Order: sequence, then C-alpha cells, then structure tokens
Amino acid sequence: MVQEAALPRGVRVGLAVSISVVLLSLAGLLALFASARQPALPVFGQVPDFDFVDQEGRPFSDEDLAGRVHLVGFIYTSCPDICPAITAQMRALQTELARLGLTDQVHLVSITVDPEYDTPERLAAYARMFGADTSSWHFLTGRPNHVRTVVEKGFLVGMDRIATDYPIHAGHHQGHDHGTHAHGPDEAAGAGTTHRSDDALGADHGHGTASAVDYRVEHGGRVVLVDREGRIRAYHHGNLLDTDEVMAQIRLLLAGR
Repeated sequence: MVQEAALPRGVRVGLAVSISVVLLSLAGLLALFASARQPALPVFGQVPDFDFVDQEGRPFSDEDLAGRVHLVGFIYTSCPDICPAITAQMRALQTELARLGLTDQVHLVSITVDPEYDTPERLAAYARMFGADTSSWHFLTGRPNHVRTVVEKGFLVGMDRIATDYPIHAGHHQGHDHGTHAHGPDEAAGAGTTHRSDDALGADHGHGTASAVDYRVEHGGRVVLVDREGRIRAYHHGNLLDTDEVMAQIRLLLAGR
C-alpha cells in the first residue's frame, strides 16, 4: 500500500489558521444576520412637550431627553404599594446599566402623579431612600394640570385624583392613610393595574390648610421606553420589570433600531 506524504508542519498550521478565520467570519455573519432579523420596536407616538423641575429644583423639559434612551416611570412618594416596587425595579436596572457602562447613553426618569405634595425636596429624599444615582435618574414634578396632561395625553398612562369622604386619621405621615388600593380599567397602550392612596386634601402640602376631605391618587403602573429621538417605543409593567427584556430593547434602540 502506498502511503500519502504528510503535509509539512508549516502548511498544516497555515491551513488551521485559515479554517479558523473562515469559521470566525461565518460566526460573525450569522450573528449579524440574526441581529438584522430582530424586528424593530414599534413607535407608539412622540413624547409630549413638557416643562418640569427635577429633585434639585432645576428645569427639566422634553428637550433634555434628546440624544439618550430613557425609561420613564410614574410614581408618588407617599404611595404604599406599586410605586416602591416600580422604583426598586428601576433601581435594579440602573445597577445593570452601570455595570455595562451605559449610564451615559441611558437615563431613567420618574414623574410624580401627585405634584401638589411631591416637592423637589420630597423627591430628593425619595431618591436617596432608594439609592438612586441622580446623575442619570431624574425625579420630576411640575404644575398639577400640566403633569396630568403630559401623563395622560402624552404618555398614555392613566392617573386620577379623586376626592373622598374619608376622615383624616391622626398619626399618619403627613395625613396619609395607605390602607387601600384599587384595580382600575386598562390604560391606553396596554395598561394594567391602577393603585390609590388616601391623603388629606391640602394637608401639609404647603399650599393650604388641612381639610376633612381626603383624596386618593390612582395611576397606571406602566413604565415607558423612549428612544433617542423622543419616540415612545415600548410599555412595560413597572412592578414586574423584566431586566433582560428591557436591556435587549435598549440595545436595539442604541443600535438605531
């Protein structure tokens, strides 16, 4: 039997390198193809014009969203249930963004739905309580009618302030009674649960005297993903935020998808 001559070692090394290069190129092409096949996120609309102030009392408007991806949530500082859950989920996302070095490109925003009570000072204390890095997380308040218009008509998230006949209960923080919550109708663009908290109307808000009439704030629990052009691209359950899913969507937006 005639034996085939073995290839010189240099030739074998060259072939191995060439095959490795080809395989790596194919892997890169496959990854690119898979990324290209991911559908772009839908566009639900444009972020509305707004003119708020942040937790430091500094002006913050819709123009400050330009050039970055944002995740926008809706909370109020005396909320007993869903708001702490939303804020904790957003805090976990901020930690992940920091780990990946993305806090320059992706910011968080929390807009109060109880602007009469939530002064910049209260928002700043709330941010500290959750360990928020306010260099890339903005807690916003503004004129009550303006806030409501922006939240409901702009972001399509439900909110309502409803007067009740509940008496003021002595001993509750700033007149708040957090013993109730409500499940309301679905919000626009896929809304979910709404929640409420009782509060003395005008009690210790710095703009009036305490009254025997309380109010509760009902609001949707969605958070909104906004792209660099200020377009609304996704809605998520804020208290059940899937960090992996949100991060995948953020990567799409950072890639211009």
